[in-house]
Amino acid sequence: MKKNINKVWGVFVLTLVFFVFSIAQAQASEYYVAPTGADTNPGTLASPWKTIGKANSVLQPGDTVYLRAGTYKEKISPSKSGASGSLITYSRYNSEIVKISNPSGAGADLKGKSFITLFGLQFVGNAGFAIDAKNTSGIYSNITLQDCYFNDSNAWAHARIDRVDYLKILNCTFDYICTSSTAQSARGYGRPIGDLLYLLDSHYGLFEGNTFNNAAHVDMTIRTESRGDKTSCIIRNNLFNNRLHHALEIYDKASSNIIENNIIKDCGEDSKLNYCGSSEDRSMARSGHSAMHISHTKNNIIRENLIVNCGKLDLTTYKVGYTPAMNNYIYNNTIDRNQWGWHIQGDVASYDNVFKNNIFSNSASYAIYRIINNTPRNNYFVNNNFLSGDLKFSPESGTVSLANLQSNYPSEWYGNKSVAPNYEDAQAGNYKLNNASPMIDSAMFLTNTTSAGSGTTISVKDAKYFTDGQGIIEGDTIQLEGQTQKVKIKSIDYVANTITIDNSLTWKAGQGVSLAYNGTAPDIGAYESGETVSPPPPPPPPTC
Repeated sequence: MKKNINKVWGVFVLTLVFFVFSIAQAQASEYYVAPTGADTNPGTLASPWKTIGKANSVLQPGDTVYLRAGTYKEKISPSKSGASGSLITYSRYNSEIVKISNPSGAGADLKGKSFITLFGLQFVGNAGFAIDAKNTSGIYSNITLQDCYFNDSNAWAHARIDRVDYLKILNCTFDYICTSSTAQSARGYGRPIGDLLYLLDSHYGLFEGNTFNNAAHVDMTIRTESRGDKTSCIIRNNLFNNRLHHALEIYDKASSNIIENNIIKDCGEDSKLNYCGSSEDRSMARSGHSAMHISHTKNNIIRENLIVNCGKLDLTTYKVGYTPAMNNYIYNNTIDRNQWGWHIQGDVASYDNVFKNNIFSNSASYAIYRIINNTPRNNYFVNNNFLSGDLKFSPESGTVSLANLQSNYPSEWYGNKSVAPNYEDAQAGNYKLNNASPMIDSAMFLTNTTSAGSGTTISVKDAKYFTDGQGIIEGDTIQLEGQTQKVKIKSIDYVANTITIDNSLTWKAGQGVSLAYNGTAPDIGAYESGETVSPPPPPPPPTC
């Protein structure tokens, strides 16, 4: 009898939940705004409102407002937050061009709001930030910017976002034009648009498919000050092209991020034209313009990125008492025609960072420049390919040969080589490996199993090469040495070094474990032979 009562009660509860959810869905409304409308209208497609302000005051969780073509000289500022499963959405109508150009402030004021989506909108010529979500207290979540365009904001950043978790910025374009005339209107930090996208104390973000074109300072910055050091953001499949200065900064304790499959190019190529930056920015050596600046941060995975024609990549620790740059796993990147490769420096040690299966080719000066004035110094360079570029490695004085490093520091330098990688057509930007490349099937497996076994939980020597997606994306697809089956990671215990997968496998002790690959072993560099290379993100949408 008790079981039957519980069963009936369970059915009643489920029915009630479904009923409440159905009511919430039924109450969700669609509204329309058009420059030719009137706020006394009902807000339908046939009789739209005139202002975004009207929509701001009316929208409830679950509602969507479609903006018709035109330029709106006001801001998006919803009076309420959405809710889980019931977002508040501001969207362009079909493919119409919708510009938000507020002459008196931000294009979208999202402070204190959660569960808001902005889709397909162009933020051009706003008097403040294009997106202002600078929260000084409380934690907000689930803001999505998708297929949006940003340019000409009259502030030091297009988007300023603080204390927002589960932020998504997808397939957006951030543009910036600096001329000697626009430099005369410097504001904010003494320059217009220092950064394109600036995040502070925001966790679990996904930034995918975006294009970043130039900035007086840096294209994208992630920092944390008061919320611990685990930001856990995913930055993948983006194009960073900052010909004026830096591309990507992860610093001040912002840790446990995944930076993968990005193209970063031409950083500092036109630095002398950076009229909106400082005189120091314009005059610094080309090597000073960073593709990545990774500082005071740990447990990041940086993999399968293509970095071309930039100044350098920074891995530094310089503030006493801050998180050291440590336990960063940097593997399977292609780094070509940069002034320097990785620059590892600081009065405070940066240590236990792993550089594995990377290609360093055609460095104008240094491929590796390590100056650390403290201990521990141990960083590991394993199975990389160095074609041209000097190696500087403290405590050695001056430059040192690869052979000497591998002889003098065998626990830190081993398995590295120096041969032509044989790209398909580097001049045309095609860095896939041609069929004769010695990089094919020559990568070292990332880690190994610790014992024989079978099932869905694998013990490995070092699980920190992999991610389970951190609740944001799917986990890595991995493959065991000598096997063709590819499996998905469901979860990782980084303390126990165990990986749980979605299908059962059988393995031997010491068997190699890597990301999915073709052939007999993975390839060195960013691109696995036989795989389709995704093209760069599309060009910016039209602005008129």
